[in-house]
Amino acid sequence: MINPENTSCANIVSLWPGGLNFATIMKAPGVNFRIAYTNLYGLQELSYQAFNITWNRKNNYGFGCRVNTFGDKLYRESLIATGYTKSIYNRIHVSLGLSYYLIDIQNSYKTWSIVADLGGLFEITPNITASILYKNINNGHLKVSHEPLPKIFASGISWQVNKSIELGAEIYKDILFPFSTKFGAKINIFSHVKINSGVQFDPNRYSLGFSFYWKNFEINTGYRTHLNLPSTLHFGCHISIK
Repeated sequence: MINPENTSCANIVSLWPGGLNFATIMKAPGVNFRIAYTNLYGLQELSYQAFNITWNRKNNYGFGCRVNTFGDKLYRESLIATGYTKSIYNRIHVSLGLSYYLIDIQNSYKTWSIVADLGGLFEITPNITASILYKNINNGHLKVSHEPLPKIFASGISWQVNKSIELGAEIYKDILFPFSTKFGAKINIFSHVKINSGVQFDPNRYSLGFSFYWKNFEINTGYRTHLNLPSTLHFGCHISIK
């Protein structure tokens, strides 16, 4: 899921709620709703919408579901993903996710696949958390074209420096591309305002965004550069019920 808050932090996907790792549900108490929208690289043909809901029951176990759509009427990718996470000794959280992918090419064909993911979140200390994510552990292939879907591995670590600053780093590997390193920071600069920023290497990309929050409601914006294509603006909102 393209979560504007995480996208602004170098698009770190395994460490924080709203990413791809269902184990992070344990860092978001209660029920959480997230909505995201963007036109990738400013192109309406690359429109992206996402909805995500998670439920954490007293930090013991949790469920999550997300729905994404990407593209236009000529070419569209859709995803429905569900996940379950369980806590062990209150410090280790493991998750299993299942995703249904659908690709619809107008006047051509439709194809689909089911992919399984494994995730983990490890609270090393009250202020330091590590993560691991392995997507497509079942070697999923598209059913019509028989093309293999990419495998993704990510591992990260975050440090809550104080109440106002959290830092994160992640190693990310898509089987089709080289290893990439990401560094992100979330900083409360004013009451109800947070700045999110990050940098990614190989490929080199930079990101910046803001979160405006009040009680259980939050609005997120993000801006991320690209080496060869226009930059992208991201928008989203988050509602939590604890």
